[in-house]
Amino acid sequence: MSEFELVRLAFHEVDASPGFAAWLASEHVSLVLTSGSRLFLVGLRADGSLSVTDRQYGLCNAVAPGGPDSLWLATRFQVWRMENALPPGEATDDGHDRLFVPQTAWTTGLLGVHDLAIDGEGAPVFANSRFSCVSGLSERLNFEPLWMPPFVSALVPENRCHLTGVALGADGRPAYVTCAAESDASQGWRERRRDGGVLVRISDGQSVCSGLSIPHSPRLREDQLWLANGGAGEVGYVDLAGGGFQPVAFVPGFSRGLALHGRFAIVGASKPPRDDTFDGLVLAERLGPSGAACGVFVVDLEAGEVAHSLVLNGGAPEVHDVALLPGARSPSAVGIGGDDIQELVTIPLPG
Repeated sequence: MSEFELVRLAFHEVDASPGFAAWLASEHVSLVLTSGSRLFLVGLRADGSLSVTDRQYGLCNAVAPGGPDSLWLATRFQVWRMENALPPGEATDDGHDRLFVPQTAWTTGLLGVHDLAIDGEGAPVFANSRFSCVSGLSERLNFEPLWMPPFVSALVPENRCHLTGVALGADGRPAYVTCAAESDASQGWRERRRDGGVLVRISDGQSVCSGLSIPHSPRLREDQLWLANGGAGEVGYVDLAGGGFQPVAFVPGFSRGLALHGRFAIVGASKPPRDDTFDGLVLAERLGPSGAACGVFVVDLEAGEVAHSLVLNGGAPEVHDVALLPGARSPSAVGIGGDDIQELVTIPLPG
């Protein structure tokens, strides 16, 4: 018998539930997600089957649409603005109706950007976990601090409270943030991963909900604040009047990355990072024999259960963020390596 064999490694094999493609078609949306070093764009081919494009951008963190033809991406140490290079109604030779091309990059340094939103003036604001503040881009600095929780006393790169998310209000301005703990010590949040998480109102600095487990991705819709309660694998909402958190559904992994669409919530789920576990978190006690999954889950908020899923196997163990592209059927993008970024050029029409 031979003492060795040749195998092919699998990287990000995609396993969609039977109704996932039909759900994209019925809701007229496509999906963007980040995992490891890749930006994934998920839509449909002309025959209705699933189309999955992935592009390398280094470590990909937060992602947010800036309208139907813009996409913002936070990577390990940069924030990219990408623009659709296709005129309305046109498609690429292989059928994609959006082709996002990187146009501008801001170098931010290693900030640990967990969440990114585009405010009412079209400017990106993001959760800067390393400096424990909400930040914006700057033409001169690596970032512009916009707001800091009152329990954090200094702008220092110590990840004191692990600020993980920022929600915009109806006026398009930052209204709420999520933090893993009310900590003012370097990496102090790590001691309270299980139940130290808080939702903080920016207008007065008050913690309106506590007892959360590494919450992420707050999203304000009408009078409810939805979020992913990561360490418990939950998606739910905060009663802003009463302050309590109401879990609606469980996903089999660390929940992070959230987009709302009608009666659905699209939630990212992750396995533990390599060489790590979920020990000490409620999630470790709730996972079944099959363990955690890495992927995206479509939750029916009315039924309180997962309706569809898209699981990633064989690649990076974590999904960092998810976003929706309404009206886009089959998006694609140009990566920062290879021939396309050198050879695809958008030019003005004559006249």
